[in-house]
Amino acid sequence: MSQKPISPAITLSVWEQLFRHVGVGLAISNTVDSSLLAVNYACAQMHGYAVEEVQGKSLADLFAFETRAELAVHVQRVPEKGPYTYESFHIRKDGSPFPVLNSLTLVTDAYDKVTYSIHSFTDITERARLEKQLEDLQEQHRLMAFHMGNTLEDQRRQISREVHDEFGQPLTALKMDVAWLVDRLPDAPSPIYEKTQSMLRLIDATIKSIGLIAGGLRPGVLDYLGLRVALEQQAREFQDRTNIECSFRSDRDDVPLDAARSIAVFRIVQEALINIGRHGQASRVAVALYQEKGEWILEVVDNGRGISEAEIDRPDTLGLIGIRERAVAFGWTVQIQGEPGRGTTIRVRMPLQC
Repeated sequence: MSQKPISPAITLSVWEQLFRHVGVGLAISNTVDSSLLAVNYACAQMHGYAVEEVQGKSLADLFAFETRAELAVHVQRVPEKGPYTYESFHIRKDGSPFPVLNSLTLVTDAYDKVTYSIHSFTDITERARLEKQLEDLQEQHRLMAFHMGNTLEDQRRQISREVHDEFGQPLTALKMDVAWLVDRLPDAPSPIYEKTQSMLRLIDATIKSIGLIAGGLRPGVLDYLGLRVALEQQAREFQDRTNIECSFRSDRDDVPLDAARSIAVFRIVQEALINIGRHGQASRVAVALYQEKGEWILEVVDNGRGISEAEIDRPDTLGLIGIRERAVAFGWTVQIQGEPGRGTTIRVRMPLQC
């Protein structure tokens, strides 16, 4: 059985009820002078007025002063079929501003001339509060990561110095004593002579290991010769240690980053190379540091198996977590992309003013 059509009178009544009582703020304004032809209860309430007080006001009266000039710009951006959504600040009767999500639709007459506009307003104060809270938490996280990074580097520097002083210097003295002893032994081969030679070799190997440990904890070349030289040396040492071809390039002879940011870049490359050596199955790695569009770009690219999306998001990938944490501490962005069988790219973007 077909349903009877609703009469125009009933339809109008329904629309009037919806307009008046719907929970979203609604307003209809004249496009000639922007006067408010009608507002609903929700619109008046969120602005601190009674409906009668708002009627006849200008649309701009609902907006905070600093955003009123933007109204004409928003009207020009409304698509032909609407609606157009934007955020701005409105102002209450008591003068207090609050954030609003606005939706604007233009209405035309039979001659396709815009006659009035329909606006919907949603108070997003709570959303803005939560966004601000999230921003504050992110800033706290950044500051905490920065503090922890500095604390860790201070500890590394101290341990490196202690390793060098407490072990390196006594071993060097011991080597000199054994060498003195060797010089006074007969030249002819003997068990004592062979043993002292073995002792010298062992001492040399231990001194070298201590140097590597101390350098890993705090690379002295970074402090004395700068980031570029430190990264070049890091690439050479990685290649010698793993037999994976590793190159470094930079478009600058000097990299004007402060000490904290320089060590962060060095550690990011260090973490990336460790991951490649352990899991990448690569035969070639390219490290690059260059400028592009107001940023420093750090890239570590390998030709290995390619990291998967699942691996990138795993909570136990400590190397990647370390890279992200160091970047977060300075407000840098990190992109990690893998292509199966073709390698992985780690790209860190750093503002030049950093």
